[in-house]
Amino acid sequence: MSASLQGIFSALEEWEADKMAEITKGRFGFHRGSSKHEPPTAAYIQIYVKSSALSRTPDLAISAHLTTEAEIDEFVDDALAELEQVRIDAKKELAAA
Repeated sequence: MSASLQGIFSALEEWEADKMAEITKGRFGFHRGSSKHEPPTAAYIQIYVKSSALSRTPDLAISAHLTTEAEIDEFVDDALAELEQVRIDAKKELAAA
């Protein structure tokens, strides 16, 4: 294969890798729920994470239906505290290995 074709294929592979990284960037998201058949008071937020590193969007629900700002704050605060404990435990485990 000629050097110019190799360069083109290399550039294409790099572009594809960059595009996939852009598509899969971010691990968390939320979906707003309610339907046209439900009253406006039925609106809620549900927190999601990606089920896979290759998922394009957050697709795995990790919260119940959150209907107030206080519920959202409480859920996120609890999640942050649990993640911080996971960080501490994981570092200890790695150091012990």
